[in-house]
Amino acid sequence: MNPLNTINPTHIMKSITERHQLILQKLQENGKLSIPQLIEEMNVSGVTVRKDLKLLEDKKLLFRTRGGASMQNPYAIERPINEKEFIKSDEKNALLKRPWVL
Repeated sequence: MNPLNTINPTHIMKSITERHQLILQKLQENGKLSIPQLIEEMNVSGVTVRKDLKLLEDKKLLFRTRGGASMQNPYAIERPINEKEFIKSDEKNALLKRPWVL
């Protein structure tokens, strides 16, 4: 029996274009992905996955997150500084009144 006939097609390393298409497809389905998921799904190294995510991020097709990628900007919920001023203002004022030791 020819060993090439027994290779599972999911275990064959995909081309960069195929990997990028798969990443974008999975992101559209799930909204976010982890690097371990992609390593297992594509049967490539973590370095390859990180390079793919970087390239796709550079093309503004996704947002990299800690340990993966997302379709949503993880920093979009960041509030403007003038709004942050009023969040937990009592605690902030209490800290200002404490004596500082250097």
